[in-house]
Amino acid sequence: MQRAIVKYPVIPMRKERSETSEMVNQLIYGEAFTVLQDEGRWYYIESSIDGYKGWVDWKMASLVDEKIWQSIQESYFIVSSPFAEIYDNITNSTVILSSGSRLPFYDDTLQTFSLGPLSGRLISGSVIDPQWRGAGALINDARKWLNAPYLWGGRHILGTDCSGFIQTVFAIQGIRLPRDAREQALCGRRLGQHEISAPGDLAFFSNSEGKVIHVGIILTPNTIIHASGSVRIDTIDNQGIFRKDMNRYTHMLHSRCRLIE
Repeated sequence: MQRAIVKYPVIPMRKERSETSEMVNQLIYGEAFTVLQDEGRWYYIESSIDGYKGWVDWKMASLVDEKIWQSIQESYFIVSSPFAEIYDNITNSTVILSSGSRLPFYDDTLQTFSLGPLSGRLISGSVIDPQWRGAGALINDARKWLNAPYLWGGRHILGTDCSGFIQTVFAIQGIRLPRDAREQALCGRRLGQHEISAPGDLAFFSNSEGKVIHVGIILTPNTIIHASGSVRIDTIDNQGIFRKDMNRYTHMLHSRCRLIE
């Protein structure tokens, strides 16, 4: 097996070995992955973030040794602002990163980072040590994504799907979640029917067959932030999400869970 890291702001992970194939996921700057299969122009890879598998263009992979691969997952700061600008020492150019990007071995005093092919300094934006700072901080991070457009398979502030939004926002708070909503629904403690939702709880929604297909973050007992068309705030009740601009329910409530008590 070969080890690799992401040195571009974002790279697409595809369902098949084709640039026209469906994008099923994205990998963000500083994340690590394993090459499971080398097919020349295409690598079949597994993300170290959540075990998600798919195909990436070999040109977008930066191969590293085992030591660097392990280290980048153990010591890093994470971009908490919507965007951050860095100076890349390798290419001698500036790069715009998005929320959730990782800067390995970050020096908070010098505002520099360096590990293998990732080396540079922070020019603008905010980065933090990823750890739980409370529901208030989580919601503040989530609100920074308001109006981000919906994109199937996306985890980027310029295009995200519902579960990618949730996964990235919680990662900034040091909480690792699976990639898909149906897997996220199995995390934490499931709330009882009559329990009152608290800020930071997750709410899940199902289709007519009862399959979980959507997720959002509870802001208050009757409001939710989620990615549907764009990242937006809507009303929620025991039935589901109600969009006032459409005067109808758009998502039917399946369950709620609490990750941090």
